[in-house]
Amino acid sequence: KEEEGGLRFGQHWVPESHVFYRSESGLSSAIVNLRPIVPGHVLVLSSAIVPRVSDLDEAASADLWKTVKAVSKVVEEVYGAEGLNIAIQDGRAAGQSVAHVHVHILPRNSQDGNGNDGIYDKIEAFDGTPDRNAPPPPPKPKLTIPPDAERFDRTSDEMAQEAISLAQRFVAVPASAE
Repeated sequence: KEEEGGLRFGQHWVPESHVFYRSESGLSSAIVNLRPIVPGHVLVLSSAIVPRVSDLDEAASADLWKTVKAVSKVVEEVYGAEGLNIAIQDGRAAGQSVAHVHVHILPRNSQDGNGNDGIYDKIEAFDGTPDRNAPPPPPKPKLTIPPDAERFDRTSDEMAQEAISLAQRFVAVPASAE
């Protein structure tokens, strides 16, 4: 499989047809997700196959975040999102299922449901106000995350079509066409 292109994601091989972005330096890439929580849930990976963010060198870390920024903008536009969840599960204790640094990007809108992890409830409830006597902020809509048993692998063709759609957004316009 590796001879056909693609990239390694921890112990998994991702076919080239599921890769929609590679940074100029080659230090990071973006792939579509096998089991997205919401449409447009994608992953940005470091080319360094290391388990923790602290294991990345400075160049890989900077490139990863530059790629997150570029991919986030496209995902937000393509999926009509009002915002994004950008998350890293850094280590097994944080819920990391693949021991390879990767960033989840999930497009969000104000009406996409409820049911976040408790930690997100706490983060969303904190508004940064030092006055602990201030009234709590109004409740916010929360993302409904289906149980793993209700999330199924997408077909390779479905994933390839999404990757093509996203990749087209990164194609540079030739100078003569401007």
